[in-house]
Amino acid sequence: MESIKGAEFVATCAEFPSLSWLAPSQIEALQGLQDVLCTASWPSTPPRTA
Repeated sequence: MESIKGAEFVATCAEFPSLSWLAPSQIEALQGLQDVLCTASWPSTPPRTA
């Protein structure tokens, strides 16, 4: 498999179409979006830590 230099993964959420997260890996993109969603939707819930 050949990798494309500078390529990033994009995580999106159907319920919040204006939010997305870019990261070098699929897992990091999903985790980043999850952190943003937790902060935006539930201010009392701290973001997940690694």
